[in-house]
Amino acid sequence: MKKFDSRICVLLAGLLSSSVFAAAPVSSAGDSQSLSQQVAILKRMTESQSSVQLQSQQQLQAMQNDINQLRGQLEVQNHRIDQMLSRQREIYQTLDQLQSKAGGATSSSVSATEAATSQPSGPVVSADENQAYEHAIDLVLKDKKYDQAIPAFRDFIKRYPKSGYVPNAYYWLGQLLFSQSQYPDAAKEFQALVDGYKSSTKRPDALLKLGVIAQMQGKSKDAKIFYQQLIKEYPDNSSAFLAKDRLKQL
Repeated sequence: MKKFDSRICVLLAGLLSSSVFAAAPVSSAGDSQSLSQQVAILKRMTESQSSVQLQSQQQLQAMQNDINQLRGQLEVQNHRIDQMLSRQREIYQTLDQLQSKAGGATSSSVSATEAATSQPSGPVVSADENQAYEHAIDLVLKDKKYDQAIPAFRDFIKRYPKSGYVPNAYYWLGQLLFSQSQYPDAAKEFQALVDGYKSSTKRPDALLKLGVIAQMQGKSKDAKIFYQQLIKEYPDNSSAFLAKDRLKQL
C-alpha cells in the first residue's frame, strides 16, 4: 500500500510540474526586440510626416511672399503706366494747342505724340542731363512758358550735344517756333533733325513740317521735294499720307 501511494505521489508531482511550466507565459528576447523595432519605426514615420508638413508650410509661405512681391511690383508698374499715359495726354494737348496757333498744319495726333514722347536712342542719360531735359519739357507742359522753353531747349542741345534727347529737343524747338509763326527759324530746327538723325522717329514729321513751311512761304518746288522725300522714305507713315494730300494742292 505504501508502495502504491508513493507511485501516486510521484505521478501527481510530475503532473503538477508540467502544469506549472505549461501555464507560464512564453517571453523571448526576439519578441521584445521586434516590438521595440516597431515602436522605433512608428516614431520615425511620425517625425518624417511632421518634417514634410513643416517643409510644405515653409514652401507655401515662400510662395505667398513671392506672390505679394509680384503684386507690389505690378502695382508700381501700373502706377508708372498711369503716369506715362497722363503725361502723353498732356503732351498731346500741348501739341494740339501749339498746332492750333500755327493754323493746324501738322501730322496726325498719333504721329505727333509719338514724336514728342519717344525715349532717347543713345546711351543712358545722366541725372543732370535728364533733369535739364525735364526742366525744358516742364516749361512747355506744366508752366506753359513757351518763350522760356525755347532757350531752355537750345541750352540743352549746347550742353549735351551727344544726348539721345537731342532729336526730341530739335523737334520741340521746331514746334514752338512754328507755333509763333517764326517759320525760317522753325525750318532750321526741323532741318537739323532731318539731316543729323536719320533713324529718329521724329524725322517723318519734321519732313512734313519742312514741306508745310515751304508751301506757306510760296516755295512750291521746295515743298514738293520735301513731300516726295517723305513719301519715298516713309511710305507707310501717317505723315506720308498727309504729304500725299498736300501734294495734290500744289
